Amino acid sequence: MLVNVDKESRGFEVQGMQKSALFDGRDVRDIVLQTIRPHKIRGNHYHIKKTEWFLAIRGFATLSWFDVGGSDPQKGTELMIADFQNPKLFEIQPNTCHVVENKSEEDFYMLAFSSEDYDPKGSPKC
Repeated sequence: MLVNVDKESRGFEVQGMQKSALFDGRDVRDIVLQTIRPHKIRGNHYHIKKTEWFLAIRGFATLSWFDVGGSDPQKGTELMIADFQNPKLFEIQPNTCHVVENKSEEDFYMLAFSSEDYDPKGSPKC
């Protein structure tokens, strides 16, 4: 899903994302800035109720996912690239195992938006 960016001579801005149509009318309860060091991963887990959206803001990484226990398991891999000319938001539905892998030599930065509050107990591993 592409993000609508207001571009002007000073740069660009994206406002009001927490209640925007990007999230299908759902409130965003948590916003996290994350980095992934070169040749490391984040994730390899799934959420029972939470939907997450990822936005690459620096570098590139590979997002892989598969449906946990569904009758028609969805699988996929997509390259997340920080592109402020055409920013893309990646949506991860509940019960979808997901992992972000940085295969590059540079740190990868992304924003993660969640439909649920942060749970310090963690999430089930894949």
